[in-house]
Amino acid sequence: MDDDGSISKITYEFIYPDGTPANPNNLIQGYIRVQLNDNSSQLYESDHHLYGTFSAPDDYNYYKETLSKKIQLSQVNQGNFAYIDILGNEYEFSWRKN
Repeated sequence: MDDDGSISKITYEFIYPDGTPANPNNLIQGYIRVQLNDNSSQLYESDHHLYGTFSAPDDYNYYKETLSKKIQLSQVNQGNFAYIDILGNEYEFSWRKN
């Protein structure tokens, strides 16, 4: 979170259940999709039109998503993070503010 209470980037850690680091290049097919929502509308969706393809460039940063606009954390009520693994299985992780 930035000093003004906004989000300008999201960082990720990739670890196996035993705590050892995982290399996302060996696990994820293409891009990670991020959605941030308030109670009634979508505030942000990552701009990866090739989500679910093998088309992420070699320099794609799996560890940091820089948002195209700042979002006030107080406005975010739900976050969704989705990816497709190298076997074609799709996963989506969501959290909701109580």
